[in-house]
Parts: sequence; structure tokens; C-alpha cells
Amino acid sequence: MQRNIGIVLFIFAIPIMQVILSCMASVGDLTGLKIAIVNYEANYTNTSYQACQHPPLCRFYNLSCRYLEYLNDAIQKLYYPDPKSAIEAVKNSDVHGALYMSDNFTDALVARWALKSDVDEETLDQSEVKIWLDTADQQIKITLQQDLEGSYEAFFQDLIVKDCKSDSERFPGNPLSFKELFNTQ
Repeated sequence: MQRNIGIVLFIFAIPIMQVILSCMASVGDLTGLKIAIVNYEANYTNTSYQACQHPPLCRFYNLSCRYLEYLNDAIQKLYYPDPKSAIEAVKNSDVHGALYMSDNFTDALVARWALKSDVDEETLDQSEVKIWLDTADQQIKITLQQDLEGSYEAFFQDLIVKDCKSDSERFPGNPLSFKELFNTQ
């Protein structure tokens, strides 16, 4: 038995090393991910990016646009005129996901924060960032979901904790609503 210790360690070490090396080789930041954005709160009539206009400090104005500024630079933002065309782009594999915010997003989000558990269904619906992700590639879906959640967390922390100097525990959970789509291609 003592003569075989080296062989036993070798037999167990090789698969472990293979798993570690393959994970290190395949995991990394994905770049060039495209996401369709429909932001009814901001005026994107020409469906191209326009700089956000929002006052500094603790002001609840144009929060949808402010959130979009926090998205990872690896995500390419493509603006669409309506949710239907954005979802169609996901189904056709033109983009990896679609993101929609209502025209009353800021007011509804502030009401959601203020009313906490007493908020009505309409306010909840209007305060959500609705996100549809393509499920064709699970790695991309998971990466996008993590990036979108991380971006919201950074946006929320900067706005509430830094700018407004408030305790983030007083505010209910994040308003991101994820749905999966299967592309037709």
C-alpha cells in the first residue's frame, strides 16, 4: 500500500487540475454583449444614446437614465422604440437581452421606496426594470444577470448611501424583474 501512495495522489490530482485549468481558461469577462434598451422615461426618439441630464446629489430625477450609466462598459447598449421590437430582437438573436423602464419609473420607484410593503400593484409594476434574457447561452445569460444586478447595487449605493446619506436597509429589495426568452433562430 505504501508504494502506491504516489500513484493514488497522481490519480486524484490530475482530474482536479483539469477542472481547475478548464475553469480558469473559460471564465473571464465577456465583452461585446448587446442589450436592447427601451427607456420610456427618457426621450430616445431617434433610438440613439443621449447624455443623461440629472442634478447632482440627492435628487430623485431621471433615475432610469442614471441606472443605465452604471451598466458595465462591456455591455453594448442599443436603444429600441418599444418593448415589442426589443423582445423580437432577443428572439432573433440580434441582442442577448432586453431592458424596459416605464415612463413613470422614477416616481414609481421613489413611491416603492417610501411605501415599502404598502405599495400597490400598479406602482410595483411601473417601478420594475423588466429584463428579458436569451437563454441560448447560459454563460452569457448568467454574466448579464450578474452585471445588471451589480450595476443596480452600485447605482443604489451611490444614490442612497453616498448622495442621500441614508441607510440602505430602509429600502426594499431591487426592482429588477428577469424573464427568460428562447430565441427562434
